[in-house]
Amino acid sequence: MTEASDSTERPRRSPGSAARTAAAAVVGLGLVLGMRLGWIAPLPTAGPERWGTLYRRAGDAFVRMTYLAGAQPESRPGRRLLGRAAGYYLLSVSMKPLDKESAVSLALVLHALKRRQEARAILADVAGRPQPQPEKKALSGTLITMLSTRPKPEQVMAAEAYLNRLAPGPLLLAGAYETIGEVGGAERQRELAEEQGRRIIPGLVAVLATCGVLLLAGIGGLVVVVVGLARRREPGPQPTPPAWGVREAVEALIVWVALATAAGGLLARWGLLPRDLRGGGAALAAPSLVAGCGAMLWIWAVTRGRARFGWALGRAGRSAALGIAIGGLAAPIILVVAQLLQLALGPEEHRLVPAFVTDSDWGSRFALVAATLALVPLIEETLFRGVLFRSLRAVWPFWAAAGASALIFAVGHMSWPALLPYFLVGLVLARLYERTGSLLAPAVAHAAFNAFNLAIIMFLFGG
Repeated sequence: MTEASDSTERPRRSPGSAARTAAAAVVGLGLVLGMRLGWIAPLPTAGPERWGTLYRRAGDAFVRMTYLAGAQPESRPGRRLLGRAAGYYLLSVSMKPLDKESAVSLALVLHALKRRQEARAILADVAGRPQPQPEKKALSGTLITMLSTRPKPEQVMAAEAYLNRLAPGPLLLAGAYETIGEVGGAERQRELAEEQGRRIIPGLVAVLATCGVLLLAGIGGLVVVVVGLARRREPGPQPTPPAWGVREAVEALIVWVALATAAGGLLARWGLLPRDLRGGGAALAAPSLVAGCGAMLWIWAVTRGRARFGWALGRAGRSAALGIAIGGLAAPIILVVAQLLQLALGPEEHRLVPAFVTDSDWGSRFALVAATLALVPLIEETLFRGVLFRSLRAVWPFWAAAGASALIFAVGHMSWPALLPYFLVGLVLARLYERTGSLLAPAVAHAAFNAFNLAIIMFLFGG
């Protein structure tokens, strides 16, 4: 009787089926909320107007580096620095064709580089536009100062107040005052240029210190790699097989996307995540945090609490040191690849750049920096290496699993020009995890990548 009742007993639901049902509901809710609230991506984007301002700030940074170095425009360092400034001003003008400050700055730099015909054409176009009389008079004075071999003092003085608002202004004014014999005016412009150069010293020290430490660590990492190739070494601890499969990992990614979409839509609707990226430091990190925690909780639920994500800390010091070394070695190489691709495909910066450099709230900036250096590596390494790569590695050879997870990692960043750099980063991080058996090394390397890029972004676009 007992055996018969057992044989007719209804089959139990497989472990994790309830979690899958919940995940399907979360996915549906997230997508509906995201589309209902008009929110497609978890992060907003900046329009051409904002990018035009950022590129002008980058041009100003290179002009100020020229002042700081004391380089003359006709010298080789001066030509290189001012050439970079001209390139950024040109990008700014292409983004904001009606921005007079970018156009005049471009004309001043081109004039200093002896490309005077182009400079005069740009300035004549700006001076011919409808504008208030004081600015029209200042631009006319600037144009006459460029055209005339010996301008009148009143013409130079008419242009001075306007040009002193622009970083490249002293390039023209110092020479103009020398031409008319006004030694005091020329000296005043040189002092103003030196003051602008000193203004970027703190940022320059910060970027050199950050990049220098990572580059030194990279040299150490290169030595370790060479020594390791020169002698046979025992393989490190291998990643333990996960308690979930590829299907569960893919479902976790879907849950991650859905939660990020829903959280971003709700925050935008509530006014906590503004689309112009101002004042949203903590809110910008919130969708990623909610989505990452939700995906991890789902994996934990589907495995009935048996999920171990790979954060083995048995040799934490060595893993962290290896992560810094590999990050410092690979970050400059991948940055060069990204720059070469941008030359071919057109410029594109990370969508968080406007948030970093236009938000005057230091609390919000700190939240963004903390998210970039701690929260993002923690969540993304747990999801892409700890969950996705490990599940693929259990059934595929290393390079197939690493390539597939790196491709999904790259596509998830939603930047086609940066697809190859992100793919290379994903390969490096997967190899680090395979080598150490812990997510600590790839997470530290990920933070090193972000620190390297963040230091350069803050210096170039910070204004």
